[in-house]
Amino acid sequence: MEGWKVGMSAVLLCTVPSFPLYGQDYRAQALRILKTVPLIDGHNDIPDAIRERGGLDSVDFAVLQPKLMTDIPKLRAGAVGGQFWAAYVPVTTMDSGPHPAVYALEQIDLIKRLCARHPRDLAMAYSAADVERNFKGGKISCLIGIEGGHAIENSLGTLRMFATLGVRYITLTHWRSLSWATASTDTARRGLSAFGREVVHEMNRLGILVDLSHVNDATMSDALHAAHAPVMFSHSSARALTHHARDVPDSILRLVPANGGIVMVNFNPGFVSEAVRVYEDSLEGRAGALRASGTDATALRDSVKAWQARARRPRCHRWPTTSTTSGGWSAWTTWAWAPTSTASPRCPWGSRTCRSFRI
Repeated sequence: MEGWKVGMSAVLLCTVPSFPLYGQDYRAQALRILKTVPLIDGHNDIPDAIRERGGLDSVDFAVLQPKLMTDIPKLRAGAVGGQFWAAYVPVTTMDSGPHPAVYALEQIDLIKRLCARHPRDLAMAYSAADVERNFKGGKISCLIGIEGGHAIENSLGTLRMFATLGVRYITLTHWRSLSWATASTDTARRGLSAFGREVVHEMNRLGILVDLSHVNDATMSDALHAAHAPVMFSHSSARALTHHARDVPDSILRLVPANGGIVMVNFNPGFVSEAVRVYEDSLEGRAGALRASGTDATALRDSVKAWQARARRPRCHRWPTTSTTSGGWSAWTTWAWAPTSTASPRCPWGSRTCRSFRI
């Protein structure tokens, strides 16, 4: 299958002009490129957002949705050519509620119905050829990625059926480790188990991209050494710039070129601003200590608010050279975030202060 090629096709195009470009010249060149090359966003959590709001009937995706970061008008304004929709599976399904595989199936169903509901603008894609055909037809390709390897429930048969349904990447873990892969939140240094390597090899055979966002360094390394096809990081950034556990260290970045893989930048503030990361870690540390001490929910909320009032969050702002974009829940936007020493932040999408979304 050529499914793995989807993630690599036209995700990134680098051109070096023979003469200097400034301001609007860069924008004009970017617009020319986007008319000929499909821009592909690697991770968008809008299916889960729609699910949380009651399902497809609760959201008119064809019109601007001020309370959501993605809709068709925003995708069009951002010149998006292909979108990997995340079939996010909460790790809580490992303990109770719907089985992880069932939850993933429901998310895949939602993605396919969302695409089918808007045939003028969206079309499913299962290969690079599909993406190119849809792009020529003026449609945005809908691609499916499962966020959380627990969705396969330790079954290669389930993995194979997900491939048949059109899944073209799987994020090996979310925030909780599995028996065969270790999450970035885990202090353990273990990586992939023998079964984890089997999963990677079978994903390669099926044409499902191995997504290494959310896993720890050892799992990143093991997967890169085990893989026979390019891997991806669907929403990660560089740890040398921001010391977030989810970001990719230089030791791993050095392995990516030989593999032919790609790291897709996560522009969530805590992933690209060290000042914001430190602030968020401090806030979470304080909240965790209060929870551990048995503080009730109301007192915990009041204490956190008081701490936030004293320790203001680093400000974020929009770089003046950016252009309109589609937005997205976590994977990318052209909004750039930078710390300043002044008051609390004002975000580019309105008067709300900056906040972290589930990623």
